[in-house]
Amino acid sequence: MDDMKLVGVTRTLNENDIIESVIRHHLALVDHVIVMDDGSNDNTAEIVYSLIEEGLPVSIIERRCVIFDEGNRNTVLYNLAKNKFCADWVLFFDADEFVDVRRVDNDLKRYLEGIPENFDSVSLDMFNYTDSIFDDGNERNVPRRLLWRTKNPLDVFKVIVRGNLEGVVSIHAGNHCGYLDGVPMNSLRSDNVFISHYPRRSGWQDIYKWVIGRLKITAAGRAETEKGTGSHYIHPFNVLVNNTEAILKNNDFFFVKPNPNLFEKDSGFYLGIELKYTEIVDYKDKCIQMVLKYTMELARDFGKIIDEYPDISNRVRGDHFQRREIYGEMPALPEYEGHIETSQSSVDPVWAIRKNTKDDSSLLINGSMRPDNYNHTANQDTPWWSADFGQGIALKEIVVVNRFDQEGVKDRLFPFDIILEDGNGETTVRSIGSGTTASRECVAIKGIDKNVRKMTISLPGCGRYLSISQVRFFL
Repeated sequence: MDDMKLVGVTRTLNENDIIESVIRHHLALVDHVIVMDDGSNDNTAEIVYSLIEEGLPVSIIERRCVIFDEGNRNTVLYNLAKNKFCADWVLFFDADEFVDVRRVDNDLKRYLEGIPENFDSVSLDMFNYTDSIFDDGNERNVPRRLLWRTKNPLDVFKVIVRGNLEGVVSIHAGNHCGYLDGVPMNSLRSDNVFISHYPRRSGWQDIYKWVIGRLKITAAGRAETEKGTGSHYIHPFNVLVNNTEAILKNNDFFFVKPNPNLFEKDSGFYLGIELKYTEIVDYKDKCIQMVLKYTMELARDFGKIIDEYPDISNRVRGDHFQRREIYGEMPALPEYEGHIETSQSSVDPVWAIRKNTKDDSSLLINGSMRPDNYNHTANQDTPWWSADFGQGIALKEIVVVNRFDQEGVKDRLFPFDIILEDGNGETTVRSIGSGTTASRECVAIKGIDKNVRKMTISLPGCGRYLSISQVRFFL
């Protein structure tokens, strides 16, 4: 065990309130910490340099990036830990995440030594901590200030990856998993080591993360938006844009009272020494500064592209864009307004807006035509969504409104099957391919003329998501 080399790697962006405590904590567990700063507009990088000057085993790479590029950067960090620091294991953690090793006597190396050789990585479940009205505003150390966490882990994982793997290793954008030669690694889910996650230290911090996160992913273009990257930013960003008062005038948003049925007090995992360089942050001021500084960075980079490629300017003028009809024409038929019981095969723990199948599936019949209204199953074989009317109805037409918030996600729907079941349990199937419909956005299944008790949308095949906006029924 004494010969094991354990290296921690993290990426930072505007984390001056927490980066020192994160590094000091993990230095009690690992041999070296590598920090990649993505272009912080606060003094995050300066704090890291102060730790290096203190003589601590920390390295920093400043690689400014105004667009989303997490997966590539995580893989760069893995290769650096492996090749330069000869890591036997590489621990991935975000700059707001702390490894909790209390159940293994605060000895992560000894725990990793016992991992069977057939496992390439270890997956760590996480608990989310939140700010609350009980926080001590004079405490600089986030793990000692924010003491309320979810009672149950989230089924969202971060990984520790072996450093001696042969083959091409790549790391998921969120550090959620690793791939070896393009295939998901054989990973052991840990029951004893966890991630303590501090995604929100203030409501104002939440706001600038939503805004900057949404802009970074949009600026990255179709390569990221088509994959659905960062879709968890879409809903809160749209609420902030379209119903600002619902956030800014909501005292419960800024002054959180933890629900004791969902949250519990917890402290004591922090292993670092006292902080030297961290100051108390005014999150409201920081929110305004970070959004303005990032927006200016983005505008400057765009201006450089215009300067280098003048022809692009013609493509981004106002007259270039034409109005696009999203929903198509709804049929001139009466719409079914009776009771519908919805269900679906699963719910994605990361991308779904609602976190259980009943609530997530019901979003498709709420009548909303907002771009942030959609369900989201997990990645699985033959995912499905169903509507049970409780009795037979004389159904003539079904309209499936596809996702339209991001260009690439429309293609996920095709091909799909419409399964119609009558009151006697007899079924008929209509198969819809991308070439059989005039629109990928609003798909009308006409000429049904059948008494239907239950309708199911099923996506045949392996490893697919079912994520659409609305389903409407006409009589």
